[in-house]
Amino acid sequence: MDKASQLPVPQNPVLKTKDQFRYIGKEGIARLDIPVKTDGRAIYGMDVKVPGMLMASIERCPVFGGKAQSFDATAAKASPASATSCRSATASPSIAPPTPGRRSKGRRALKVTWDEGAMAALTSSEISKQYAALAQQAGQVARNEGNAEQALVAAARSSRPFYQVAVPGARVHGADGTPPPTSCPTASTLWAPTQNPGGHQALAAKIAGVPVERVEVVTDAARAASAGAATRRAYTSGVGRAP
Repeated sequence: MDKASQLPVPQNPVLKTKDQFRYIGKEGIARLDIPVKTDGRAIYGMDVKVPGMLMASIERCPVFGGKAQSFDATAAKASPASATSCRSATASPSIAPPTPGRRSKGRRALKVTWDEGAMAALTSSEISKQYAALAQQAGQVARNEGNAEQALVAAARSSRPFYQVAVPGARVHGADGTPPPTSCPTASTLWAPTQNPGGHQALAAKIAGVPVERVEVVTDAARAASAGAATRRAYTSGVGRAP
């Protein structure tokens, strides 16, 4: 990309013809990431380890957009393993014992007082009603061919079924083991298996209060395993949750 940015911009570029294509439409061209994904060499976000890194379990507000007003970590710190508790940039408390089981147990022992915010009273039923109302509005036209409304009116029989299904969302995205920022050891270094390093860099700089040039985003360890989580890794919300 750096070298390409230095090249002169062609004024009247001519597109290649099909016989000039090197890769498009060609058979037998293997993806470079397939071997490492099939033989176990691929490094995913959850595999990354850096010196002194702690693995934290974050207690999230049960309402989207809410935040912690206060929390008491006394019971969590009384765990047999030493634990550290802290508040992240999004005001969510976390607990960091050495093993997954103890992290979960310690997090459940936290006593949190939540500010559930403006969405505290929002229910699934209300969301469904909003979506149903939006479905009655005119949408964007991607292709206009014929006259569907006229054909429906003239049809001897027609039906307008309404379908509604739950969307699992992030549950699916997390299945490949590449969560948002794996660790943030300093204010200037962010380890994140992300498809949006620029966005993560800008948000981390804002949270840390440093110029964006001082924030380094390390994605090389997860680059070979960058496919599979679709758009979830493009979001920057994980940066704010990093303790």
